[in-house]
Amino acid sequence: MTIVRAKKHLGQHFLKEDGTAQRIAESLTGHGGYTHVIEVGPGTGALTKYLIALDKYDLTCFEVDTESIAYLEKNHPGLRVIQRDFLRADLSRVVEGPLAVIGNFPYNISTQIVFKVLEERHRVTEMVGMFQKEVGDRICAPPGSKTYGITSVLAQAWYHCDPLFIVEPSSFIPPPKVFRLPHGGTVSAPSGKVDSREHRAAKVEPWPGAPLAPIGDPMLAAVGPGSYAERSNSVDLTHEGQAKIVPLRSATTFYLETRDADPRG
Repeated sequence: MTIVRAKKHLGQHFLKEDGTAQRIAESLTGHGGYTHVIEVGPGTGALTKYLIALDKYDLTCFEVDTESIAYLEKNHPGLRVIQRDFLRADLSRVVEGPLAVIGNFPYNISTQIVFKVLEERHRVTEMVGMFQKEVGDRICAPPGSKTYGITSVLAQAWYHCDPLFIVEPSSFIPPPKVFRLPHGGTVSAPSGKVDSREHRAAKVEPWPGAPLAPIGDPMLAAVGPGSYAERSNSVDLTHEGQAKIVPLRSATTFYLETRDADPRG
């Protein structure tokens, strides 16, 4: 019997409710005419089996956990599973044409997955994902709201973002054990207590006529991992693609300032 243990360093929290997994899978609409779907972090296949049932799509899974891969190969023979970090993958070598990205995303890379999708926005015509609620809310936040920030700005510049539904911590194995603190800090929950943070399923689809910047454009590189959480910051981008975070008085203001790189670094 193949046993899959959720691994903290991989940010794994496996879905255990079939109804939730089915709702996520059925949120795919085929927007943009894609026929290929990439699932990121399938784990124990809770979502995978419902994606397989949607036989109108070809499915490819990205997984780095060897236990999960063994489980998937045993329970879903013939499933295409690529043992590779999705964030580092060259998707042009995986599939041709438009595609969708879906998953119960590992919590420690969920925002990085959004930035990967933005880099591939000329091909990714839909994304449906399970995020920590605060991340999903930030992606879908309207301008002027308290959660509106850099991730909101960039995601909504090219995509229409919709929150779908809330999922309770008890729907996961293991249930998340993190409490929110003021100003976005986190601490581990005391032993025996249940996490108060929920998860949110969210969907993004391109705006009609959305601008398509070149892959690897410096704006996306500048606001990659680490800067997304600074809702009240702007990005100061140099010609060399270096960036620094500049605090703003308004938490809802974003601007891009380009200047010569400082030779002092």
